[in-house]
Amino acid sequence: MEAPGFWDNPERSNLKMKELKNLKDTVAECNGLQMQLEDILTLIEMGYEENDEEMVGEIRQELDEFIRVFEELRISTLLSGEYDKDNAILKLNAGAGGTESCDWCSMLYRMYTRWAERKGFSIEVLD
Repeated sequence: MEAPGFWDNPERSNLKMKELKNLKDTVAECNGLQMQLEDILTLIEMGYEENDEEMVGEIRQELDEFIRVFEELRISTLLSGEYDKDNAILKLNAGAGGTESCDWCSMLYRMYTRWAERKGFSIEVLD
């Protein structure tokens, strides 16, 4: 970013900034998983040493959270590829069915919009 002329081409510099953010987020997520795994192993060790059965619930809760985050990272890794950073066009049609189909189409639109916002994607309505 400090190289001369980096900011001269806004399109290229924005692309590089997005790539940098994605890489930093992935590294932070991996580091978080590593710390979480170490915490789980420490809890297991403490449970064995103290022979405390009440820690099983806490360990299970931590393990479930670890598995959830790990699966999200695994899926995003599986879906990353040459074309996965490109835009997508989603077309929703109410079709035949009257008011109910229009309502259903509106619900789907809202669902996809909220999902995209949670994932940090920008949305543009074309029509």
